[in-house]
Amino acid sequence: MNRQAAIAGRRSAGETMQIVLDDLASMTSATDPEIESLTRTFQQLAGQSSRVLGLASTIVECIEDDSVKSVLPTVQALGSSGISFIESRLEATQGISETVAAETHVLQRLAKMTRSQSGIALRTRVLAMMANIEQGRLGNSGAAFAYLAGELSNFSRLLCEDTDELEHRTDTRRSAIEATNRVLALELPRLAAELVRIRAELGNDLALLESSLAELGSIPAQFKLGVEEIAARIAGAVAAIQSYDITHQQIEHVRGAVRGIAAQIRAGEKRLGGSSSERACASLGITVQMCQLQQVRDTVANWMSRIKDCLDGMLKVSATNLAGISSMVRAREREIAAGLAHIDLLERESKARGEVICGTIGEHSTLLRLIDEQVKQAAVTRQTLHLLSLNTIIEADRLGAEANAVLELGRGISDLSLAWSQITDQSGQAFKEISELVVRIGVLKEAFSQAGEQRLRQAQVHVRAGLQRLQATSECAAKQASDIELGLDAMKTMAGGITKSVDVLDRSYRQLDEILNHLQDVQLQLESVPSEAPGEHRMEEIRQQFSASYTTEVEREVLRAALGGTAPPPMQLSLEGNGVELF
Repeated sequence: MNRQAAIAGRRSAGETMQIVLDDLASMTSATDPEIESLTRTFQQLAGQSSRVLGLASTIVECIEDDSVKSVLPTVQALGSSGISFIESRLEATQGISETVAAETHVLQRLAKMTRSQSGIALRTRVLAMMANIEQGRLGNSGAAFAYLAGELSNFSRLLCEDTDELEHRTDTRRSAIEATNRVLALELPRLAAELVRIRAELGNDLALLESSLAELGSIPAQFKLGVEEIAARIAGAVAAIQSYDITHQQIEHVRGAVRGIAAQIRAGEKRLGGSSSERACASLGITVQMCQLQQVRDTVANWMSRIKDCLDGMLKVSATNLAGISSMVRAREREIAAGLAHIDLLERESKARGEVICGTIGEHSTLLRLIDEQVKQAAVTRQTLHLLSLNTIIEADRLGAEANAVLELGRGISDLSLAWSQITDQSGQAFKEISELVVRIGVLKEAFSQAGEQRLRQAQVHVRAGLQRLQATSECAAKQASDIELGLDAMKTMAGGITKSVDVLDRSYRQLDEILNHLQDVQLQLESVPSEAPGEHRMEEIRQQFSASYTTEVEREVLRAALGGTAPPPMQLSLEGNGVELF
């Protein structure tokens, strides 16, 4: 059995047209309340998305604030100050080590001079003993020489005492320098290793902080973009739903036209099928309505797709990453605070070690006084030996033939005076070198002064201020993220209601396919009896009949395409420019 026979066996064209009218009425009554509900819900959704977007913008502003951006430079400045702090102490310690080495060399020479002075003192004592013996031999004739011998004896005793004290003080200073060398031998490698470690740790910490701050700024910005996209989708869905007035009018116009065509068909059936011209006009009218309903179906499918895309986007958007900003900021706070604590400890330890180092080199003034006294004493001794030599020569000249031994004593004293003069010159050179070393030590000790520590402390103050700003940002992000989460929950609750309405609309608008099938069945019944096509005059009547009620340009374009046998106009996705004529 062919399709036409099957149709003829089921129901008449008039009955089928009534079914179409009933289905259109049923579809409209089912969809109108849901459309109204969707309109209200999407308006609320748009307001809620705007609120969430505002909260996200607040977080972005917090993160992009200059006070937060300045955290990284302040930490970098702290790292630079910390490294400079260690480097200055390392360089100073190395310089002190070199200075102490130079000092050791001077002390070695000083010790050699001291041993030479001790030898001269011993020889002076021998000469004093010889003078006493010669005094006894001369008896009364050497009364003047007796005074000279006494002076030489007293001088030799004092000279031995001075050289013994000088040797003791030199040994004491050498022990202090050895202690300094031991401290420096331990401190230099430790400071060098500490500097390498701090550089590596600071480099890693700064890289992590820079990455975290970049992530800190990207998360809310990405979320904001996501919410902006959802807001755009919501706006599109709202525009689509609001265009339902156009679709509703289009459906109502189809209902009116179908009602008129159905009346013509029923009238013709009463007259046993009606005229050939009437059937052709009815078939053409049905074609127009089918094109209009197809346009409605495509339009509805488009904005239903928009609604579903909007719902999918809302289900995907989440404030999880935003909520994580607070914990991320707190983690960076802890890392920076730990770095501050480490630098504080480093500063205290460095200060303590600096005090030890400064303590070990603090005897330079003592050493300088020691050598100064030695130089002055050497000058006095040289003068005394010179006077003793002259007095001995004078006394030998007075004694005449008995002066051989006295002359020998004079030559011995003269030799000692010459040797002592050479030692005095060497002591002067040592004093000059030690003076230069003392000036250098003073400069190097500046590295352990309060000035270097003050620069580090200023950097620490700035970082602590940055930590406070990070904490404020963390609290701001946590508060806004919590409110955003509540807003998203509310949006998802609304989305649940929208989903139910969309399901109802889907089921209702699926009736359009069945309605189109019914209309096609009626066309087949009408065309089962041969008839001639309507003429140009009749076509114009049909055009005027339907266009009189149309209020949109789309309906008119569909009408022209249906009557002209051309393709229907493309659906306007923007739903703008339809030329709605409401008045």
